[in-house]
Amino acid sequence: MASAIGSGVLYHALAYWLYLTGLRRVPGSIAAASFFLIPIFGVAGRFLFLGERLEPSQWLGVAVVVGAIAVILGRTRGEELDELADGQRASGPAAVELGSPR
Repeated sequence: MASAIGSGVLYHALAYWLYLTGLRRVPGSIAAASFFLIPIFGVAGRFLFLGERLEPSQWLGVAVVVGAIAVILGRTRGEELDELADGQRASGPAAVELGSPR
């Protein structure tokens, strides 16, 4: 019974708390991509805490998911930098901050 409760707290509560905390600090596109890491944390927990061994196909699955997320985050970051650069070119060096008088 205790292991079921611990698993629920670790796998669900902690994962969602970290996701929601991250969502407050980063754009939604980045937070959404990191949501797919939840199963990876489950596999890593089984590997580290329960001593389970992963088959080569499982390691390949982990690599594919992590690689795909890295590509998504790299593209998202590149698009954000492009948008930032476009915004600075459009507004010039003296950009007006939101909420400040003109």
